[in-house]
Amino acid sequence: MVVGLANHTLLISKDGKEIPIADGDAPIKNGMNEIIGVVLIFRDQTKEREAKRELFQSEEQFRLIFERFTSGKSLTLPDGKLSKVNQAFAEMLGYTFDEMWNLNFADLTCPDDMAESWECIRSLLADEKSVYRMEKRYSHKDGSIVLADVNSTLLRDERNNPLHLVTSIQDITLRKQSEELLRQS
Repeated sequence: MVVGLANHTLLISKDGKEIPIADGDAPIKNGMNEIIGVVLIFRDQTKEREAKRELFQSEEQFRLIFERFTSGKSLTLPDGKLSKVNQAFAEMLGYTFDEMWNLNFADLTCPDDMAESWECIRSLLADEKSVYRMEKRYSHKDGSIVLADVNSTLLRDERNNPLHLVTSIQDITLRKQSEELLRQS
C-alpha cells in the first residue's frame, strides 16, 4: 500500500534551502510477504505551492476590492440573479446585505429601464460589446428612485461559457438633481 507522509513536508538541502515536497512511500516485500525495505518518492512542489499562494493572494485582493469599494458592485448571473453584491450596493438601495441575496436585478430595476438592462445582458453575451455603460434607475427599498451610472462587463470561463456580469454602480442621484436645479434656474 502506498502511504503519503504529512502535508507540507519540507526537505532541507545542504545549503539550508527549504524545498516543499509531495511525498509517498510503498513497502518492498520479499517472497514471504515480509517488508524488507521502503521506496520513498519525493516531488518538488515549489512551483505548485507558489502558484497556489499567488492565486490565494489574487482572490483575496479581488475580494477586498469588491467588498470595500465605496461604489456599488455586483456579480450577476446571465439569468439576472444576483450572485454577489457589496455592502455599498445594498446600502445604496436601502437593503441589508442579506436581503440582497434573494433578489434578481429585475427586482431592483425601474420597469421603464428593464428593456435596456436586458439589452445590456444580450449584447454582452453575444460579444457585441466588451463593456456596456448606461444610466439606469433603481427602485430603493423605500420606493424612491436611485439614479445610477452603470458599467457592466461579462466574465467567461476557460471554455468561453458566460460566468457572470461584473457591474459597477455609481449613485448619481444628487448630481442629476443638481443639474436639473441649474437648468431650471
